[in-house]
Formats: sequence, structure tokens, C-alpha cells
Amino acid sequence: MGQACFPNRQLKVSKNKMKPFFVRFRFCSFSGVSSAVLVIAVILAFWGCSKQADYDSLIAQGRAILDQEDPQTAKKAQDLFGQAIRQEPQKAAGYYWHGMAAGRLFQWADAVEDFSSAIERDPALADAYFRRALCLTVLNHADKAPILRDLAKTLELDPDHTLARRQLALMQRAR
Repeated sequence: MGQACFPNRQLKVSKNKMKPFFVRFRFCSFSGVSSAVLVIAVILAFWGCSKQADYDSLIAQGRAILDQEDPQTAKKAQDLFGQAIRQEPQKAAGYYWHGMAAGRLFQWADAVEDFSSAIERDPALADAYFRRALCLTVLNHADKAPILRDLAKTLELDPDHTLARRQLALMQRAR
């Protein structure tokens, strides 16, 4: 191989203003993939990196606003998390934090949906199970089995989750 990847054409190349010579460039491929495809792949990779940076930036901005613990600013955080979800709908973090903002706004049913969406995307997200169980408790969910299951799953994934352990003990005593 060793040939440069450019369309077939003659280019005049001079080295240190010495005797000019011609180099023939050919359209070449790497393992059957043309250079045009490689260029497109590189462009998409860079676009993906900036998209990831935007997603991470939206999550970070929303979390900073949510950390202020002001119900007035929770709506702004929720909007930022919504933008992150629209940008990367397959990622769990956007849904998790959107659910946290919904809880701050006392939108318990919306928070349950968000935590459920986060769990669908990342079943190992222990705190999403715990937060969903809390929201179901606040909603006074008639069937306590899903709450107990979520608390048990939280402890299965994170045995050191003290709040889940306490909530599960309270729920079992109340039965």
C-alpha cells in the first residue's frame, strides 16, 4: 500500500526547491473501505464528541442549578435535563436527573416515569430504583409490592445504601 489516498491525479511536488518530480496519487482503500468513507467516519466521530460534550454540559448545568435547592430554579434544571434527553435519548443520566428535578417540583408521577426510563436504559442504576420507590410511597401507591421490589433491588445493587435499608425496614414494619 504505502500510497497516499487522493483521487487519481498528477501533482507536482518539489522538495526543498530541488528538482521537481511527479507523484501519482491513487484512490486507495483500507481493508476494502474507501478513503471517502474514512473521512465521513472521522467527521461523524468529531461530531459525536461535541454532541457528548453538549450532553455532559447540559447535565452539569442542570445539576448545578438543582443543587441550589430552590424550587423556583428546579424548572430551569428540568428544562436542561429535557434538552439532554432529546440530544441523547438512549442515556440514563438525563432521565435520572429529569426525575430528580420532577421530584423537587412535586411532580411525583412524572418522576416515577423518568426513573423507570433511567432503569430501562441502565438496570444497574441503584439510586433510580430507590428514588422510584420513594415517589411511589409519596403517591401512596396501593400495591406496596413494587415499592418493596425497588428497595430490595437497590440493596442488591448497592448493599451499603443506608437510606434504602431504612426505608425497607419501615415498610416491612408497617405491613
